[in-house]
Amino acid sequence: MPVAVVTGAASGMGHATAAMYLAQGWQVVGIDLAADMGQAHPDFQPARVDVRDRDAIASALADALGDRSIDAVAN
Repeated sequence: MPVAVVTGAASGMGHATAAMYLAQGWQVVGIDLAADMGQAHPDFQPARVDVRDRDAIASALADALGDRSIDAVAN
């Protein structure tokens, strides 16, 4: 299953982009500052982090992905 990382996943275009990837069978790691990203899907993994914090992003992606690679990034 391909993996997409989507920033701004809690609302607007980020939310719509995450939903699009999920509908196409992707696993999505959604990154946002908001605690509730509104995606109730088994292949959606929320990561509540600030995209300006490189260490937090790296840690969140390591936790969410393990040894899997990223196939797409939507920012």
